[in-house]
Parts: sequence; C-alpha cells; structure tokens
Amino acid sequence: MVLAWSVDENRILLTQDFDFGELIFGRGYHAIGVVIIQIADFSGSWEEIAAATMKRLADLQQGFAGHLTVFGRDRVKSRSLPAL
Repeated sequence: MVLAWSVDENRILLTQDFDFGELIFGRGYHAIGVVIIQIADFSGSWEEIAAATMKRLADLQQGFAGHLTVFGRDRVKSRSLPAL
C-alpha cells in the first residue's frame, strides 16, 4: 500500500525497512525510488538520527528516483529499479 501511494504521488520513499527491496525485486512491485536508512549506523536520539539523515541526503544530492539506495553514516549503495 505504501509503495502504491508513493508511485501515485510520484514520491521517493524514505524508510528503514529492508523488506521494500524484496517487494520490488522479489515480488515485482513498482516504485519511483526508495532510500533505505541503516539506522544502526547512526547514533543518538531519533531527532539526531533524523537530522543526520536529512543532512546526508542533502549532501549526496544524487538522483534517488529510479534507484533503491541504502545508506548509512559512511557508505552508500544504489541499485537501479526495474522500469515502471
């Protein structure tokens, strides 16, 4: 349901749930783009983690559309999504 909403709204999904990769690559669900945050890589309160995540996203300034991107504090992995 969340993936369908993000496609309908033409939005990139920001999550910590690795199951979205299985839904997309294993079960054929569609997505505009998914960014998975490895929360365990960050320390501090939820507010500090959210702030660090948003800063990291802004610093990367890469196109997240069309990709499933996993990132932590010090690394980024990206894989192209299947075509819609």
